[in-house]
Amino acid sequence: MGGTDCRWPALDLYLAENNLQQLGLLADYFSIRPEFAVRGTFTEGSVLLSALRERPVDLVITSLELRGDMDARELLVAMGQAELLCPPRVIVVFDAELPALQARCLQAGADYYLVKPYTLQRLASRALDVCESFAADGQDPLDVWLIRMGLRPGDSFYSCFRCCLQAAMACGPDFALLKEVYIPAAQAGSVSVSAVDTSMRRALKILETRNMPLYRQMAEHFGREHPGKRMTSKALLERLAGLARGG
Repeated sequence: MGGTDCRWPALDLYLAENNLQQLGLLADYFSIRPEFAVRGTFTEGSVLLSALRERPVDLVITSLELRGDMDARELLVAMGQAELLCPPRVIVVFDAELPALQARCLQAGADYYLVKPYTLQRLASRALDVCESFAADGQDPLDVWLIRMGLRPGDSFYSCFRCCLQAAMACGPDFALLKEVYIPAAQAGSVSVSAVDTSMRRALKILETRNMPLYRQMAEHFGREHPGKRMTSKALLERLAGLARGG
């Protein structure tokens, strides 16, 4: 299956810039880099903050000056106060050397700053450097991947679904019996098989409604492999396990 919606570990990225021409240039460049998946472009900090609440990403690249009621430093402060479930790495781009303001941005949570002029290649390299510590801060890559796919740790079914996916991955790319996933997941979560089944159905419904491209591509893939059959939660879980392995 193609497309960055289903590739891992491409880095999900938001871009913010008050200059529309520059914003378009950044979006065009990062869209053709296979290491990144541009999930949104913004000119206002408040709109970007709302997007982060709805859909977490791995990285935000933002200019200092933004339209609306907040600049990048104020955005960083607001992000800290919002207690985001999955805070992104943040790179702030400055038009000139402003040591005091650069220091305040770093104190507010920026991971790196870059002063113009810079090449797009250098910006991309710094972005990759910043995100190298992505899995080194104690956050499990599986949780990161599930969040990218549209689920949230606060969802009531999340832990059961995660156990299910872990069990599917442990079984290898092919497993014949439903119990090979459901029973180990139930045991791992100390819940009944029926509770895991309910959690699976809820998770799949959320995938369908929150992340339509992923769900639709999976359904199309299943339809090609099994003409005339309806995709089941087990079949979709197999596919998810394969994607989470990077397949």
